[in-house]
Parts: sequence; structure tokens; C-alpha cells
Amino acid sequence: MINGSNFCPRECPAHYEPIIHSIGVVSTVFNVFGIYLTLAKSKKNTNYRFCQLYVQITALITEFDISIVNPAYFFFPMIGGMNCGKMREVQVKFGITSHICITFFTFILCLQVPALLTCFIYRHQVAAKCSPDKTWSLSKFHLYSILFIYHIFPCLIAFSLYHSGLSKDEKNYSMHMNYPGCIHSLDDFTFDFYDYQVNPTFIAFGILISVYYVMAGVIGFGLAWRTGQVLNRYRYIMSARTYQLHKSSLITLTTQVSGPTLVLGIPVFVVYVIVASQMTQLHDLAATAPFFISAHSAVTTSCLIMTTANYKNLFTKNYDNVRKKMKCKRTPTASVMSSPVAVMRPMASVVNTFF
Repeated sequence: MINGSNFCPRECPAHYEPIIHSIGVVSTVFNVFGIYLTLAKSKKNTNYRFCQLYVQITALITEFDISIVNPAYFFFPMIGGMNCGKMREVQVKFGITSHICITFFTFILCLQVPALLTCFIYRHQVAAKCSPDKTWSLSKFHLYSILFIYHIFPCLIAFSLYHSGLSKDEKNYSMHMNYPGCIHSLDDFTFDFYDYQVNPTFIAFGILISVYYVMAGVIGFGLAWRTGQVLNRYRYIMSARTYQLHKSSLITLTTQVSGPTLVLGIPVFVVYVIVASQMTQLHDLAATAPFFISAHSAVTTSCLIMTTANYKNLFTKNYDNVRKKMKCKRTPTASVMSSPVAVMRPMASVVNTFF
């Protein structure tokens, strides 16, 4: 039982909503720019741009939901929280609970995994076609099995989370037993929380999402390793341009996974430690986790731009043009009359004087 109520305020902190909205706006701008680059500046002779578009769209919806539409404030170490955004009025009006909102968010967040795996599979299959040994290429059965399983998992995870919800009586019981200082939170319609001791389905949700991400990491690493092996082993039969194209695409995709993983992995680990140990004194630290989730799409787009030559050159060129225009505006232009050159009388030409 935790008696303190310092981690379950009656209202969201004044600084929370402006910060998460600001991060969300910046991330949205980055993501929209990434979608523009994917559609307008990618090579049209391949379908890889559609894989990248899949990644960009899922990332955009995820961060837009948590930072603009439903910016939730979590009451860690309690597994719960409330909505801080303008959607609170819509939720109350139409009876949309935060439980439904977080279930939708979880589905969209998990959908980013098959989007990234689709890109890894595409890069692997294209590289395998360059090798004379057809055993490197995945069969259609393995290909479609991986894609089907990893598109089913987000549905299963969202289904398990949805059935992890608590009834009104279960919420009252759990709150009185575990967090008596937070009883007032039950009066807020947008507040919701979970208790695996009351509803063990939440344990199934935790197991599913853990296995899902671990296996996705293993499969993604395996596909990247096999793609690198194909490129190194059959480099001698590829043109330099083809080899460099496959290599740069693989590096870009790897950074798109590594960057957001670091941004998300560290705060998620901190939250796990605080929830497991029930350290209420570190609540403020854990409550910043949504900031990092909101920023992960900007990190994804930044990795895409900085590791793709076309996008990087375009970005650098536009940045230089903007700087030049701003520099020209700041530089004062001297008038002709005030110029010392205009005031001076020119000396008579030697030729004119002679003639």
C-alpha cells in the first residue's frame, strides 16, 4: 500500500501539456517532410519507397496521437493516468474512455514493427536476387508467414490490453488496497489504470508485447546480417553502383531502427524499474517518458535524411539557400549618393588629355 498522493495530481502539471505539444508539432513537421521526401524524391523505379512510406505513416499517427490528440499524463509507479488534452471534452461527451484510447495507441505503436520488418525483408530479397545462389532468398511461404504473424500480433496485443480493463468495483477495490491517497482520481472520467493482481489478463499483455519486440529484434538483426553477408560474398559480381546502393540502404534502415530504439528503450527501462520497485519519489522522472515517445518519429526521419545521400544533399542545399536569403536581408545596402565612390570625381584620362 502506498499512501502518498504526490504522483496522482487532480490536474496535469502546467508545464506538461505545452512541452508535449511542442515536441509533437516539431515531430509532425519532421515526419511530414520525411513523407514528402519519400514520395517526391525517392527513386521511382523501385517499390522500396512504399516500405519507407509505411514506416513514416505509422510513426506519424503514433506521435500525433500521444502528443496532440491524447497527451496522457501517467501516474507511475501506478500503471495508469489521465488525458490532458482538448480531447477530454470529446471523451466525456461521447463516452470514450482512456482505456480505449490507450488500446488504440498501443495498436499503432506495435504496428511500426511490421512496417520496419517489411523494409528489412524487401532489402534482403532484393540483395538475394543479385546472388547466383538462390538459397539466400526467402521462400514465399516464409516471407508471407513472417508478414502475417507480425501483422496479427498488434491485434492480439491490443485485444489483450482491452480485456485487461477493470470494472468500476474492481477499480475501487484496487485503489483502496494499493493507492488510497489517489481515490480522488476515480472521479475523473479520463482517468484509468490497470492492476495485474485483480485482472491477470494484463500479465498476458506484458508477455505478448515483450516476446513481440524481442523476436522482432532477433528477426530484424538476422535479416540485416544475411543481407550484409550476401553483399560481401557476391560483391565481385555486382556493379559498384548497385553494391553502394544496397549498402547505403541497409545502413539507413539500421540507423532508423537503432536511433528510435535508444530514444524509447532508455525511458521504458526507467519506467519498468520504477513500476517494479514502486519508487514514488522518482515519479517525475518516469512521467517524462511520453516526451521521448513523441520525439521518436523525428529521430526516425532525421536518421533517414542524414544517411540518405539524396535527402541529405537536398536538405543541405535548401538550408544553405535559406541562410543566404537571411544573410542578404540582414546586410545593409548603401545608397549611391552615400557611397564614397560616387562622391569622388574621376581623374582625367591620360589619353583624353593628350588628344
